[in-house]
Amino acid sequence: MKNLFISVLITTFGITGQVHAQGCIPDTLILSRQGQIDSFAISYPGCHKILGTIIIQESNTGQITSLQGLSQIDSILGGLHIGVWDWANGCIGSNSSLSNLNGLNRLAYIGKELYIECNPSLISLSALKELTEIQELTIRNNNSLLTLNGLDNISSIGGPLTVDNNASLTDLSGFQMLVAVDGGLSVSNNESLLSLDGLNNLISINQNYLSIIFNKSLRSLQGLDKLESAGGLIINNNASLTDLSGIENLTDIQGGISIFGNASLVSLKGLSLRNNSVRIMTIHGNDSLRNLDELANLTVIESDFYLTQNFSLTSISGLRNLKSIGGSLILDDNKSLKSLNGLDNLSSVESNLYIANSSLTSLSGLSKLASIGGVMTFKLNDLLSDLKGLNNLKSVGKGVDISSNISLKNLNGLENLFSIGGFLKINENDSLASLQALDSIHSNTVTLLFIEKNPLLSTCEEFSICSYLQSQKPRTIRGNAPGCRSIMEVISVCQATAVDNPNNNHHEIEVFPNPSEGMIIIQSDQSELLKYRIYSPAGQIMKAGQVHSREQFDFSSLPEGMYYIEIIAGNEVMTKKIMMLTEK
Repeated sequence: MKNLFISVLITTFGITGQVHAQGCIPDTLILSRQGQIDSFAISYPGCHKILGTIIIQESNTGQITSLQGLSQIDSILGGLHIGVWDWANGCIGSNSSLSNLNGLNRLAYIGKELYIECNPSLISLSALKELTEIQELTIRNNNSLLTLNGLDNISSIGGPLTVDNNASLTDLSGFQMLVAVDGGLSVSNNESLLSLDGLNNLISINQNYLSIIFNKSLRSLQGLDKLESAGGLIINNNASLTDLSGIENLTDIQGGISIFGNASLVSLKGLSLRNNSVRIMTIHGNDSLRNLDELANLTVIESDFYLTQNFSLTSISGLRNLKSIGGSLILDDNKSLKSLNGLDNLSSVESNLYIANSSLTSLSGLSKLASIGGVMTFKLNDLLSDLKGLNNLKSVGKGVDISSNISLKNLNGLENLFSIGGFLKINENDSLASLQALDSIHSNTVTLLFIEKNPLLSTCEEFSICSYLQSQKPRTIRGNAPGCRSIMEVISVCQATAVDNPNNNHHEIEVFPNPSEGMIIIQSDQSELLKYRIYSPAGQIMKAGQVHSREQFDFSSLPEGMYYIEIIAGNEVMTKKIMMLTEK
């Protein structure tokens, strides 16, 4: 009987030992009282490998002061949460009196996340010195934490790394062995953080952004000296940061770049874009930024480019190699920017172009821009007198808005624009006196016409406008000078006026009568045969032929309206506008 008892005892404890060797606590265990922690070894004898997740959060203030009772744990296959925080409510589970993590000294492996959050008395992480493997790490809202020492043996993190709102942290010492982060690195709201020292061996941040946000004392990005690649770059609202020195080796940025609200940032020194393209770029609200010289290698922005509210920006010459923008180009409220020189090689903007800068005097930097895929807007450019610089622009995809430019006298620069693919809005330009530069626009590419509150604008009878007014498409004309005060007034002038548009002709060529009720004469000082083509405003050839000078020909078969007549005399080509009227 005695031998049988011993045999049963050995068998029982052997099975227990085997179970604990395989792991215990397969689900989530919440430890909310000090007694639960102190009796952990009794409640879970031999349990050193946790299969699930452990959450440590006190149920009453000051209840948890020590983690010594967890000293047998060496691995957690799930996660470890020391305190609980969420985006909606902030700290929803804290450990107000916990000053260290002693008791976790054997912990070497965490299969998922380690969250250390909402521990206001926590000073040290040194008990985690055996930890070598982890998938996600968040250190947040630990206001007394002075250092990250204790994380020294972590060389890679499989997911995101977040260091947020730790009020006493001055650097990131403790990450000396960290080489790679695979889910993004965010350092934010650490009000005493002076530098990023501690990340000196970090080489890559994959799949997500490097985000440095709202660290008001941060003066330098030193500490990131070995960083070569990141999924994107966000440097936002770091009030003391003067440049970007420290990221000179970060040459591979797969995603976008956001440099936003850094009040003391004078230059982008340190930013190197050797791969020549970025997905999206925002440079906004950097009050002291003077130039973009460090962007000289940039040739392509795949999506949008926002350059806005950088009040000290005087030069964008650093963009001199930029050729295409796959989204919108927004240049807004850069109060000191007088010139767009630097965009000289930009040939296309696939979405919208929006320009509103109160000191801008010239668009000469846009001389190669040929197409805009979306809406083109010029608004609140107080010193801009014309649109010269857009002479190569041929087409706009979704409309044109030229509004509230108080010094704009004419639209010169748009002479070669033939298609706008949407609305045409000319509104509240106090000095505008002429629309002549819009003469080449094909009226069938306009879907809505809006000319309003331009007090000096008295002539609106350009060919494109007159042609549009023959249609039944929406239109508003009002609040302009006499001659352009109403739709009927403009139509009346269109019917009474024929305006020619010579194209560098050296021969003396006249077309008359114009307007005509069907018969027309071309008179030339040359004796050779003249070829002609008559085009609709949409560019369709309506009639073609050849005549001698002063020979009359008939085009009464065409509907009433405005047309272009192209005349070829020798090697010269000229275009005039003619109006066909229905015979009364």
